[in-house]
Amino acid sequence: MNIKRGLFRLWLVLSIAWIAFMGYDFYDRIKSPYIPLQEYRYVPETKKFIPHVDETDPMKWMDFTRTRDRVEFPINVIAYIPSELPGEDAHALRRRFHAEFVVPRETEVSTKRREYILELVHAAFWPPVAVFLIGAALVWAFSGFARAKVE
Repeated sequence: MNIKRGLFRLWLVLSIAWIAFMGYDFYDRIKSPYIPLQEYRYVPETKKFIPHVDETDPMKWMDFTRTRDRVEFPINVIAYIPSELPGEDAHALRRRFHAEFVVPRETEVSTKRREYILELVHAAFWPPVAVFLIGAALVWAFSGFARAKVE
């Protein structure tokens, strides 16, 4: 019976299972990293988008939603654009908003995705490497207790 070979095979099987489990655990985070919601409202007087803060007064909120169109963009970004704008102007505002706020968020998502991949590599590979090194050290240490071969 070769204990070294058996332990190595056990380590190999458990390492593959660990790496597969960690890949499964990180899959959703890597596929679609969580980015907090950001909302902006367009202010016609200043011709700028400013961060939106929800109204605490229900009547003001109803007035606000009646006069604004809620436009949802990918990557958790929302813009409130005045409803009275002509279609062409509203479309131009959407394009401008996309360029100013949505495109930078795409970079943020890519950065977050890279962070999760690096975290996955560390979480998936360091434990098996550590177990291998500890096991190799133990096998080496206990091989010193083996009987000397008689000639």
